Amino acid sequence: MASRAQPASSTAQLIKHTVNGFRFQVAVVTKGRAVLAQVVEWLYQGGPCMKTHFLSLGFIETDYERKFNSEQRALLEKKVPFREYDISFLYIILQLMCGLAAPNNPAWTSPKKGQPLEHLLYKIKQKRNNFAHSNDVQQMSDQKLIKEFRKLKCLFSRIIRRAGCRGGIRPDVYRDEVSEIKVDFQDLLQKVREPLQGSDLSLLPQLQQEIKVFKEMLRHKLEDDCRRELHGLYPSQWDVTLAQWLYPDLRLQPSQNFTSLVIKEDSSTLSQAGPRPRDVPHTTLLEVTCDGQLPQVIIISGEGGIGKTTLMKYMLEMWVRDPSQIEGLQDVSPLLYLQLRGSSISSWREMFKNLLCNTFMESGLTMDTFLEIFQAMHVIVLLDGYDEANKKVKKLIADLLAYQGNMRIVISTRPECARELTQMMKSKRLVMNVEIQGIRREDRPHLVESTVAALVQDAALKDAMTDRVLRHLEDLQLQKDELDMPLAIVLLVVRETEAPDEGPENIHDELTALMMGKIEERLVLRGIEDANEKIQEYHEFQKEVAPWGVKRLESDRRAEGVEKLKAKCISLNLPHREMLSGFLVSKKS
Repeated sequence: MASRAQPASSTAQLIKHTVNGFRFQVAVVTKGRAVLAQVVEWLYQGGPCMKTHFLSLGFIETDYERKFNSEQRALLEKKVPFREYDISFLYIILQLMCGLAAPNNPAWTSPKKGQPLEHLLYKIKQKRNNFAHSNDVQQMSDQKLIKEFRKLKCLFSRIIRRAGCRGGIRPDVYRDEVSEIKVDFQDLLQKVREPLQGSDLSLLPQLQQEIKVFKEMLRHKLEDDCRRELHGLYPSQWDVTLAQWLYPDLRLQPSQNFTSLVIKEDSSTLSQAGPRPRDVPHTTLLEVTCDGQLPQVIIISGEGGIGKTTLMKYMLEMWVRDPSQIEGLQDVSPLLYLQLRGSSISSWREMFKNLLCNTFMESGLTMDTFLEIFQAMHVIVLLDGYDEANKKVKKLIADLLAYQGNMRIVISTRPECARELTQMMKSKRLVMNVEIQGIRREDRPHLVESTVAALVQDAALKDAMTDRVLRHLEDLQLQKDELDMPLAIVLLVVRETEAPDEGPENIHDELTALMMGKIEERLVLRGIEDANEKIQEYHEFQKEVAPWGVKRLESDRRAEGVEKLKAKCISLNLPHREMLSGFLVSKKS
């Protein structure tokens, strides 16, 4: 008996407008479900086994499991009466198995002409969604409630008439159903100014539970839809260009030549009295903790050509194809990726809408509701190339830092921008800085072999070419403990394919000549006169500036050296981005 006393005390807490809102919700749930159940009974075109009928329509087993969750499948297979289904479940059946327009047909959400039966059914679902997405009961005045009840009565009556006609039901049968709806709503209208009855209040716990279950179902559906849309998008984005400024069309999937990178905590961000920098393998990057907590932001720094973009795109590919390759990746849903170079996106709302346009449009939700549900998901955002960020990108990052949901950010940059980025992040999020240092000597053969395989089609030539590149690398006589830069190895492979008969005596000069030739081709296409002479002059100037920190291992004065090179480009009327990117590979690397 004590458990039944709770509703009475709750009644005292409900103000009049809340009571009205609750009555409206009860009407939508109970009367709306009854109307949709009746329509399904009249229009369902299959036999007693709904699964068999579903598969006969051209769907397959995986479609059945994707369209219906485990609870819904159990109801279908137990042949539970339609009147026990909820509105969302009935709506799915109406879209798939009742001879109505296909789910993606605009007749449901935005008909071009009139209001077909599909659109009227959609209106019930939308009314159900509108209050199911909110934790609070909608507030309604008496006048507003009366108006909404009358609109609801008209909507339900029109649906019954049209469904009856469409299903070949005798007019007297569906007219009786319409009359019953009118009587029900006349009764509801008379109660508007009366206190809430115990029979009404007894539905409150059920309504609250239905809302909770509905929200969870909707979140899982949106997760699935987000994953499906991104899985379709990312294969066109994850390819890596082997040598961006030499062969922009030479691309391959990251997994084809991905090689384990040496990644360590960035010592410059750690206190001198603290522990030594840890090794951070790429396989555990998302699971490494700071002071016992997962960092909300991971900043990956490294020189150009060291493998930052390749790592980011490898994570992207693995999330789609095999998330078990990186610990913690299988728990991410969704994974969002954005190349920052040239991006015009300046807010997280804009980014979500850009990447998940179809999911948002097909959900039928408002943007606010969509993002509210999205905030409960486990999101990781990959941002590649902060060193090339513009003002809009910086606004985006500031907006992401203010995001209230469950989000982690992984962002890559060159070392000269790492400190600025860390200061921006650190005051708002727990940050971990890591640095990519290169690849180990023992992993060199894998990178050479896989890159050769991507470039050379003739199987007989692959092994011989791989052996030659590895011999050339040994002839360079680098220090035993020195790490390799992936881009330098890729360039050696490219050089071998371009000039296989040349010896190893002056590989650096040959690669430089190769780069100069490619840069000249692009400058000529852009209409720049005397390109060859200008490139030669720039190159001679670059050799003079090299001690100012252009090379990889002398980065303490890099910014000053780069500014000198930019100024030289301006004096020669050359595009500095192409020139710097084409030449910033040193002999040492």
